[in-house]
Amino acid sequence: MAYYDYYCEKCDLKFEIQASMSDDRKWVKCPGCKGKKVRQLFDGVYIPPKTKTSKSSKGISGSGGGTSCSSCSGGSCSSCGM
Repeated sequence: MAYYDYYCEKCDLKFEIQASMSDDRKWVKCPGCKGKKVRQLFDGVYIPPKTKTSKSSKGISGSGGGTSCSSCSGGSCSSCGM
């Protein structure tokens, strides 16, 4: 179940409903005035950007600091994730 925000154009009430994502939600009425002239509100959703992880943030230093994994001689090890 998900929560959806709605706005009643008749009485200016903002309200929230809980419904399945697959539900068509044609049944939604204003809880205040019981009006059917409602519209769904869409809030912004924040999705953090994917960033490339630098080698130094994984414990691999480009300035001679070595690796944090003793079994990796090449600076990158798929077996330990470094």
